[in-house]
Amino acid sequence: MAIPRFAVVALLVVTCACSVVASAHLAGQWRYSTLQSNAPKGVVATEFMPLWGSVVHPAIANVAAGRLTPAAQKAVARYLGASHTMASVATIPDTYGHTAQGAWSSPLHYVNIKAGSVSYAPSDCPISGCVVSAIYNYTTLQDKQGTVGPVCQFGSGAEPCPLIFLIHFVGDIHQPLHAGWAEDRGGNTVQVNFFGKNTNLHSLWDSALPQRWASNTAMMSADIQNWINQNPSQVSRYLAAMDPAAWANESFQIVRTSVYDFNSDSKLKHD
Repeated sequence: MAIPRFAVVALLVVTCACSVVASAHLAGQWRYSTLQSNAPKGVVATEFMPLWGSVVHPAIANVAAGRLTPAAQKAVARYLGASHTMASVATIPDTYGHTAQGAWSSPLHYVNIKAGSVSYAPSDCPISGCVVSAIYNYTTLQDKQGTVGPVCQFGSGAEPCPLIFLIHFVGDIHQPLHAGWAEDRGGNTVQVNFFGKNTNLHSLWDSALPQRWASNTAMMSADIQNWINQNPSQVSRYLAAMDPAAWANESFQIVRTSVYDFNSDSKLKHD
């Protein structure tokens, strides 16, 4: 099932392409890295900033914003207002999800895959929702609102508008462990040591790997844009993919083939 197409929804395609580039870079960084799975149980690092939120989400949104059609740019500007950009609102759903009024939205940031699976299946998404259904639902809602829906509201406790949720969730679905194994909560219970620092596998992909790739949004945005410029045929393939279920499965295949490819003393090499 492909999501509807509309001027505002067009941003999903370019955001998806930018997200895939980000996750591909991280997969490459992962294969270069030395990782030890011998950290004491229960140890969670505090040294790493939550960079998928503070750097990766804004970088993806920043590059995507520069690739919108004029009609999409106009629609996005109307919804966000003069004081906000796609990059500046990209992390709002995370903040909202950690509030009492926004706790309901937390499960919409990921999908847990059943043990033994070889691909994402619709049954992996519960009735209460997951990142796949959230993208479908908010895209449909945004499509119905068109260019005349309620503008996005900001401020303490304000629920993100559909556009802001979409900007964020399309980034989330391309963090591989947001489509990871249910049994270890997307790598959250897997303790690892990365370049001498203890963390868990999910936080590693959220934070430590992006931190080794690029330490700020500007650097990451430039790197993503440079890759896009150099790989037009690959970008065309990404731009043709409009199914969030396929995006979840793509992330899950990285989980199956790369994310857990380590042991206590191995040095991973680039393929």
